Amino acid sequence: MKRIAIAVVLVVAVVAVGLFTGCRKAGPSFTKKGKPDVDVELTMQNGLCQVKGPVDDLGGEKDKQISWTVTNVDCDIPQYVTFSEYREHLPGGGYGPIDTGVVDPNLASSKQIERGKHDNVKAKIAKEIKNPNPDKLFKYKICTGPFPNPTVTCLDPDVDVWPF
Repeated sequence: MKRIAIAVVLVVAVVAVGLFTGCRKAGPSFTKKGKPDVDVELTMQNGLCQVKGPVDDLGGEKDKQISWTVTNVDCDIPQYVTFSEYREHLPGGGYGPIDTGVVDPNLASSKQIERGKHDNVKAKIAKEIKNPNPDKLFKYKICTGPFPNPTVTCLDPDVDVWPF
């Protein structure tokens, strides 16, 4: 009887280790609340070239690379895109002040993107979130326009980044 109990314990331990290892290998998109790479599409909406929502949540460990793949689906005028103004979601709703230490660079910008083309905008997570609130979440703004560093036509506020 002891041998059967030992065998069962060993099988359970092997399965548990396998599941834990599999979860870790699956990466941040499996174990945390955001993906290190997200897609952003630009489309014509009400006569303006805008970001098509929703955009997946972004996430990653401190000093790890994140990226946005921005595709100009059908905007005839080439566009630039910026990612900026990271604000913490506050308990009970609302947002904190702009935090310039969430992503590096704080203002991530694309190159000019022509219709049917894409650009990968790379940055890294600059903030590390640990206990007591490991689920701290920051929203950010995505702006698009025909000139570098646009700030007017923006998707805001429901795009999030999860540093961990």
